[in-house]
Amino acid sequence: MRRLFLALIFLVGVFTLQAVQSTGRTELAVKIVSFQSAQGYLPILSGPPESVSMESGFVTVDPGKSGSLHSTKLYEETIVVLRGRGSIEVKGSGSRAFEAGSAVYVPPQKEHQITNIGHEPLQYVYVASKALREPEPKN
Repeated sequence: MRRLFLALIFLVGVFTLQAVQSTGRTELAVKIVSFQSAQGYLPILSGPPESVSMESGFVTVDPGKSGSLHSTKLYEETIVVLRGRGSIEVKGSGSRAFEAGSAVYVPPQKEHQITNIGHEPLQYVYVASKALREPEPKN
């Protein structure tokens, strides 16, 4: 559990981008977000200009409830499970269970949904980063 906590500290203290007006350069800055009393959804990173392409958030799902069905599109996603038990349903691949102390990887272009299958709130941090390029526009 200590390793999970340290990994989470790393995720929360991620580098973000901050424009420096005087030089026109982009420099890294640290952003720390506390989610100790958060419920529901709390964004950590929202992509550019906060980061190069990374998005992340802290999520709480109540027992018996599900998050929204969504696709990773061009992103790959890692889910670090902090509390509770859940399952991930990946369209065309079935459902797999996980619990606190687990990390779940979702490849690009996968439609999926997280469900709390336990008796306590399911809490996790997700981190998504662009893995594929946008398709070239057709002329």
